[in-house]
Amino acid sequence: MNATETTSVHGHNYLSDWTHEEYSKMLGLKNMARPERENVKVFTADEADILSLPASVDWTTVTPAVVNPVKDQG
Repeated sequence: MNATETTSVHGHNYLSDWTHEEYSKMLGLKNMARPERENVKVFTADEADILSLPASVDWTTVTPAVVNPVKDQG
């Protein structure tokens, strides 16, 4: 990159000499294949259900409470 880039200088970091296998192990579960799912229920909604949904929801007034009140972060 240093040969073609004129506005910055690039160097090595602690990951630049890792193999693809070493890097993949670092990713943990993110790099695992997903298991096949069986007997998964799929819920569908017809047009009447969709039309009866509100345009917006104020989550601070929903009972039971689903969000915390806003906190003063200074």
